[in-house]
Amino acid sequence: MKTERGCETVKWQKCPVCDGVGQVSGGYFNRAGDCQQWMSSDAIEVCLVCKGTGMVIEPTISDNKEA
Repeated sequence: MKTERGCETVKWQKCPVCDGVGQVSGGYFNRAGDCQQWMSSDAIEVCLVCKGTGMVIEPTISDNKEA
């Protein structure tokens, strides 16, 4: 999906954290480090990465050498 944002065209992609659902298991963002499991209730939370939309702006790589 492409949309205009100011003078540039941005591409959107499915959120890699929630897999496009917009929600994650309760406690997902509270877990420490790279633990494979965490304590969770049956609750769900809004994905903080996509803010519940299920979509994020696709990252772009700039060829700008001035950095």
